[in-house]
Amino acid sequence: MTISTLLNDTICTEAEKNAEAVEKLPAFQGFKLSNVKSRVAMLLGHIGREQIFEQFTRHDITHINKMLGMLDWLIPERTQKAMTPCDWLMLTLSIYFHDSGMLVTRDEFARRANSGFPAYVSDVLLVGDAGKDLETKLASLSQEQRERFYYQEYVRHHHAKRIRAWSTGRNVSDLGDARLVVEEINKMLGALPETFRKDLGLVCESHHLNDLEDLSKYQVSQPYGDLPEESCNLQYIAVMLRTADLLHMTQDRTPSVEFRLIAPTDPISQQEWAKQMAVRTVRSRLGRDRDGVVDKDLPRDTIEVYAHFKEPSGFFGLTSFLSYAKRELQQSHAWVTYARKEGAANYEFPWRDIDDSHVEAEGFLRQQFEFTLDQGKILDLLTGHTIYNDATVVLRELTQNAIDAVRVQRIDAQEAGDRSYKGAIAVTWSSERRVLEVQDNGTGMSQAVIERHLLRAGSSKYQEADFRKRYPKFSPISRFGIGVLSCFMLADSVEIITAAPGDPQARLLSLRSVHGRYLIRTLDKKVDPEAKRVGAHGTVVRLHVRPSADVGDVAEIMRRWIVVPECEVTLSVDGLPAHRVGFDSVKAALSDELRRFGHVEGPELRVDEVSENGVTIACAVEWSDTFKEWSLVEIPRGGSDSPDTLVGTCVEGVRVEFTTPGYGQSAFYALCNVSGPGAPKTNVARSAFEVTGELYAALRVVYRAYCKQVADEASQLERRGFSKTWAAEEARWLLAPLWTGARPINSTLLDEAIAQVPLVVRESKGQRARVSIADIRSEEYWWTTDSALFTSAESLIREVPGDVSLAGIMSGIGSQVDVLPAGTLVCNMHGLTWSYPGELLRSRSEVDKIVVDTTRRRIDLRWRPSRGPALWMDVPEEANQVIRQIAERHRARRSYDYLVGSQSIEMVGLEGIVAVRAFGLLLIVPGSKLAEYLLGWLRRARAGLTRRAMRALAVAFECCDDALSSGRVVLDADEMRWMAQREGVSDEIDTDELRDAIGDSGSRVFDVSAWRRREVALHYEDFR
Repeated sequence: MTISTLLNDTICTEAEKNAEAVEKLPAFQGFKLSNVKSRVAMLLGHIGREQIFEQFTRHDITHINKMLGMLDWLIPERTQKAMTPCDWLMLTLSIYFHDSGMLVTRDEFARRANSGFPAYVSDVLLVGDAGKDLETKLASLSQEQRERFYYQEYVRHHHAKRIRAWSTGRNVSDLGDARLVVEEINKMLGALPETFRKDLGLVCESHHLNDLEDLSKYQVSQPYGDLPEESCNLQYIAVMLRTADLLHMTQDRTPSVEFRLIAPTDPISQQEWAKQMAVRTVRSRLGRDRDGVVDKDLPRDTIEVYAHFKEPSGFFGLTSFLSYAKRELQQSHAWVTYARKEGAANYEFPWRDIDDSHVEAEGFLRQQFEFTLDQGKILDLLTGHTIYNDATVVLRELTQNAIDAVRVQRIDAQEAGDRSYKGAIAVTWSSERRVLEVQDNGTGMSQAVIERHLLRAGSSKYQEADFRKRYPKFSPISRFGIGVLSCFMLADSVEIITAAPGDPQARLLSLRSVHGRYLIRTLDKKVDPEAKRVGAHGTVVRLHVRPSADVGDVAEIMRRWIVVPECEVTLSVDGLPAHRVGFDSVKAALSDELRRFGHVEGPELRVDEVSENGVTIACAVEWSDTFKEWSLVEIPRGGSDSPDTLVGTCVEGVRVEFTTPGYGQSAFYALCNVSGPGAPKTNVARSAFEVTGELYAALRVVYRAYCKQVADEASQLERRGFSKTWAAEEARWLLAPLWTGARPINSTLLDEAIAQVPLVVRESKGQRARVSIADIRSEEYWWTTDSALFTSAESLIREVPGDVSLAGIMSGIGSQVDVLPAGTLVCNMHGLTWSYPGELLRSRSEVDKIVVDTTRRRIDLRWRPSRGPALWMDVPEEANQVIRQIAERHRARRSYDYLVGSQSIEMVGLEGIVAVRAFGLLLIVPGSKLAEYLLGWLRRARAGLTRRAMRALAVAFECCDDALSSGRVVLDADEMRWMAQREGVSDEIDTDELRDAIGDSGSRVFDVSAWRRREVALHYEDFR
């Protein structure tokens, strides 16, 4: 890219030219990209003017143009052709604006004490040992320099949030007062659709977040109009933004991520890297084979960096960043891989590695040095307990190697038209001879495979480029190339007889020690007994087990690991007849385990199985004769007597985890197997899964299967004669094991699945239906009504089968009763209130209208999907925990959550009412003195509070809670002072300010439950 192009503030890159195509689309009429760029150039030119970021980072138009130019080689050609004009516009604008949050005006810096900056320094930047180390590192700077460095880090920390707020026209003082900048950005983006601006802010913020696996947030096809060209893959755009920003590190440009996150112990090195302007170029490296030889036909997946430093400090700064960047690339690759399986197949991200071998420091040897491995010691570690930590995994490793060999041979046989091939694995154990043997009729090993892989620790033939090209859909169980080493955990003498198809000779390997030399003898397949035993292809691994080695119960070990091997696996112990190991399906496996431990299938117990995209899952369900329904069989809490073979997740039939699929512990009886190229990858020890796109895809199917079982059962309840309300409420109970029994591995994907279950009762125009949380979220508005009359009517409807509606009952009562709100009404909100689905329903919704009818003792709340500036602020969970602790010390536990109005909303009938209590919420009416007082505390909390200040916040809310609890707003000043004194925060709370906020005692709290008398037992004997 030429100097003139870098300095150009007009449309000059291919990405921008592609983005300009949106100007012809109906949804983007009136928008002109060239006008935006020239004004962005002026705006970015101000970054660094106030001595913030001035010395070491460039965020001006050259940075923008460089990033845009990098897209030409960062985005694969196939993906460039698939991208829509909206994709290009979102990517171009996000590059334009992503660093705008770094702009600091003189006025903003002068007003820094009124923002969240002081709390950030005291509660984040200088906390703990890392904070002490940072202060020491900065001791050589003047006080003014330190203050500017601190503010620079504060802006780095928040700059993504700043631009997200600014892109939609919001100036959030807690993030720094930037009203002039916000006005300017608003002018530039005013012609864009509101949803596009919101998503632009989302994407800009995302380059400092790590949640791009959430495809409900970063949709892969977000529409802005009716045309296909008017849609955008937000996740891919977010990935490319963070990648281009990450990799633009040449000359005087350093990344916008906080220095403390790159090198927590040495942030100054990052400045030195920037000052030396050492990075010459960043580019893609030509593809190479496993031996490092350049091959232009191989795909490129590595970024190479060239740099020369005069001082070592900058060298360490850059190499620390490159380690960080490598991890980011790998994470981005996993995100995009996951999204491609979910409908974005044409959007590719090949980058996985960074080559830093061309980063040099002047005066030092050109060669870079690093830690190396002591082969002997590493082999000892691999064959000891460090990696596997369990000698019983030897059987698993040998059997899964055999299963892989059989699977490859099956593919070869099918391609050759041989339908007679049947894979078989035979395991034998002689306790008297101390010999363990695993034989298979799989593909065997050639001399080349033995030399390149079997005898080379860490090398697996399944990872070779040639193998992957030959078997593109094959997903190996074994992929690390260290499985054979596990043999030496039990044996000092190992023999391997193997024969490859088409090879006239078999081979016998004699291994006596992991550190010694090995001998290979060739065997004539037609003559030698050992070779004839193996046949045309296959392998025998024979271990002479040490007398001191504890093999354990071989049958039980095989049962634990080998579940659904997709071939015949047999075991013979001490000469007894061989019996089969494993099952044809996970359903059969789970059924057998249940039967083995006394749970016999029948009228009250069964196992259901579903399959989707290579994931098969079986669940045990039990019948309740009381409720007439099937439910997941939960594992008793603390149930250590529950066998772990009743749960688990397998890959290609071999168990990896011994917990309920999708969970970190055992919650209910379920067994899962994942097969095919989409199977998740395991760690080296095969004790857990790596966090990759494949894991996300598998988890999504697992959670969806659980929720489908519940949804189907709710439908069956209606067929059995129960009402829709009954079925919806039972669906909530049937789902409970998904969130009460154990911690999900990925709560975002679980939430997504739960949101699809029809457990909400919706009534509209007299028609009643069971719908999902996702259906309600798609509504423009929806209502909830709280009144004794409606609650009683709902209880009646619940018990009446058929299509009885609330509107029908109200009509039957008579015209004197008020009608239902117009539009969609959620009828079972009371049942959802304190449940996890209820939290999901409220999490992305907000109340935008309150109607109170004091005469009829009724509250109507209108909800809408959350958008734009939040209408309400809630109490942070950390503060809520403190509030609950204080409440328990002073009085009964609080049974509702606070929401404080922060924006004006529609309100009807709220004269003299300061708060409304309904559906587990206490809504403080916006615009009131009380709301403004509490908002002050909440804004401080979001900026960051000390623990003591957080406790003061909790006391303030508790005092308000006491004042509101009686229905009349009355503050007991003595009680308030006593509570503050007891909690040690008397000097943190201004009692006069709080008394003024509570206001006139004539104010009221409206609560429908206030008319429900509490039962008091009155007996004649009490008055005698």
